[in-house]
Amino acid sequence: TQGYGQHILMRDFRGNRCRATLFVDGFPVDIGGTAGMSLDEYVSRDEVAAIEVYPRPLNLPAEYLSTRDCGVVAAWTRMGLGRIPVFDPRKLPKRG
Repeated sequence: TQGYGQHILMRDFRGNRCRATLFVDGFPVDIGGTAGMSLDEYVSRDEVAAIEVYPRPLNLPAEYLSTRDCGVVAAWTRMGLGRIPVFDPRKLPKRG
């Protein structure tokens, strides 16, 4: 919206809009940068195993610290997680 295109927007320390930093399988990717690629071109929704969202710079784990004062979205693919099994919580047996 408003000329931002395919960016994931969050708020910085001052409450201004900023572009979130995106990581796929632990590596930073540039959405809408010089390559002009969208998130869907980096990873399809069928490949996504997990997504982490850190909306505030103060909450970032050490592996996602950067010089930007915006949040982070980290997407993990089934391939990127290797041998770690991925479970769909909707398909787990109900307790009770």
